[in-house]
Amino acid sequence: MNKKKTLIATAVVCVVLIAVFIIAITARSSASYRDITVFNAEGSVKIDRNGKIIDAAKNMKLKSGDEVAVGKDSFMRLCVDDDKFLYVDSNSELVITATGKKNNSRTIVEIAKGQVITEVRSKLNVDSSYENVTPNTTMAIRGTIIANAVKVDADGIVISENIVLEGSALVGIYSETDAVSGMAGAGEGISFESAVDMEKFGEKIPSIENGNISMTELASKAESLGGKASTEIDMSGFANLFRNIVAYAGSDGLTDRLTEVLKEFGPADLFVPAVSDDESNQTTDENVDITPVAEITPAQEPAGTDIENEGTTIVDNTENTDNHVVNGGLDETGSDNTDVPDDSAGNEDLATGSDENEVI
Repeated sequence: MNKKKTLIATAVVCVVLIAVFIIAITARSSASYRDITVFNAEGSVKIDRNGKIIDAAKNMKLKSGDEVAVGKDSFMRLCVDDDKFLYVDSNSELVITATGKKNNSRTIVEIAKGQVITEVRSKLNVDSSYENVTPNTTMAIRGTIIANAVKVDADGIVISENIVLEGSALVGIYSETDAVSGMAGAGEGISFESAVDMEKFGEKIPSIENGNISMTELASKAESLGGKASTEIDMSGFANLFRNIVAYAGSDGLTDRLTEVLKEFGPADLFVPAVSDDESNQTTDENVDITPVAEITPAQEPAGTDIENEGTTIVDNTENTDNHVVNGGLDETGSDNTDVPDDSAGNEDLATGSDENEVI
């Protein structure tokens, strides 16, 4: 009888220990849900973790509160929780704070300077939030693609540009004492310029209420916050970041959604394959301009440079076709010393190239 009681007691203890172990593993898994992984670290990318500087590397795990600095001619791609991607351009600085668990996560990215494109691939649940915060603006999203740019001059004047590339976002502008917000749809945004004490940036995250006003109405309220705003944003400033996204993340990191955004807002030649020097130097029949030289009789002779050739006067009116863009127009320059080929030698093929003016 005692032996039977002992076996039962041992079994109960084992079940309890197993249950405690499972609970502990589950709790640990939930606590460590907020995963921040480096997918790309091209060039100089530094992590400041409590004063210790670490070189970022692919597959490196970051911690909530790490400060990220992407140097000159560099690029970084971060992934938070497997579905929130940050594409960070050169000369950028930011801090990522990721708290909570899967069902009540809160993510705040404080962008001190530089450019960031954010893609939230899965729609957040009602208890989760995601915000990109600059020194004088904020954007809250739930499952869309946005772009942020921050410039700071020596006098502490901050210009923050915020634009929705897909979906919609709650956009706010704020000062030390007040804040106002509105809703922006795809292609809409706001640029806000104001004086900011950068030493205080990050001390307090502004509380932005749900706003129902448009970006135009939001811009009209900028003066009350001690700044000025515009709804016009020049996307050419993001061209370098667009190119880095395609170059470093294009092989495995572009969703159909992001690809469409890049095509719509990026440079016209963003997805055009690069042409090698050998290919660009090849001459084809399509780019050869054959300009025959016609004999002009004295009666037809216009004003020009006379060239004596066996008693026949040939006037050189050849125009130089190398045009230069000047203030939006064409400055045509001619040449007074164009040689005329001898008829016996036949007409010479004149290969002309075409200047490709990239429009961003």
